[in-house]
Amino acid sequence: MTERISPDELLQRYVHEIGALLPSKDRTDVMDELHSLLSETIEERSQAPGSAYDATLVSQVLREFGSPEEVASRYRRRPRYLIGPDLYPAFIRTLKLVFLIAGIITLALVALSTFSLTRPGASAADVSALARWFDLFWNFAWSTFGIAVVVFAVIERTWVPSPRHRVEWDPLDLPPVEDPNRVSLVHTTFRIYGIVVLFLLFNVFVDRLGILFIDSSQGPRLISLSELGVSFPIRLLDIWWLIALARNLFLLSRGRQNRLTRWGELGLGLFAAGILYSILQDVSVAIDQGSFVQAIGHHSLANITGKVALISLGLALFLVLINSAKRLYRLLRDEVRGTTN
Repeated sequence: MTERISPDELLQRYVHEIGALLPSKDRTDVMDELHSLLSETIEERSQAPGSAYDATLVSQVLREFGSPEEVASRYRRRPRYLIGPDLYPAFIRTLKLVFLIAGIITLALVALSTFSLTRPGASAADVSALARWFDLFWNFAWSTFGIAVVVFAVIERTWVPSPRHRVEWDPLDLPPVEDPNRVSLVHTTFRIYGIVVLFLLFNVFVDRLGILFIDSSQGPRLISLSELGVSFPIRLLDIWWLIALARNLFLLSRGRQNRLTRWGELGLGLFAAGILYSILQDVSVAIDQGSFVQAIGHHSLANITGKVALISLGLALFLVLINSAKRLYRLLRDEVRGTTN
């Protein structure tokens, strides 16, 4: 390694790497403890005859202390067998987000149910329809929980490097604390989970995707996307999800971005923009052909729903293109500077 690192920077990188592998509630205390312990050890070593306080001395002390993975494993409170300690924080964050969304949707359904069941002419059929919707929704929520367990368990056993596989390591190879190429374990595993859920949702439960309508003249009803005249390019979506899944699994195993993965990220962004444009065109055609009005039954409500759909898709397409333009600029800038690897 040709990069010149100061002793203090090397120690900071080491402690930071360990902290990144620990739960957030323990991270600060453990990092402070380690920094104090290692500083004292290094100071004692530097006072020995023939020794000097430099990166070589610090590297020797850190190598004896152990790799970041080994040290982090000593501070974990209890073992995780199905989903190990490296992935457990990401697993918990994923479940929190899933059930937060589920809770928000439940509150919205309760509000809609109250409106529907208090309207004039409400019937037992309305109660039955809402009950079926609640049952469907919570079945899906618990299914996503099961999917999360399976996805994280598979990643744990297949892609996450284990400390016992890292026999030799060099402290001088530690990346900077502020490293743009560092891959977040939490974010990457969450993206993998999201890809799997969306793949199953659009390939297995696509007939249950739609819009729930409750008004004063009709009971609650779910209008499917097919009834609205909207069809998704499933084959293109499947290709996008499979490529994105492969990329994220590669990043998870490697731990860092490189030139190829960054260009791949740009390609996926442009591919996603093309898919969004295709869906936008399909929705626009469905609206022009009157499919929304025919399915919803209310002209004004159908117009509002169509406009919201077009604006949402247009905004999503705009954001994807902006992000792709930013990625392209950074890639070209790094190519000119020669900082890509």
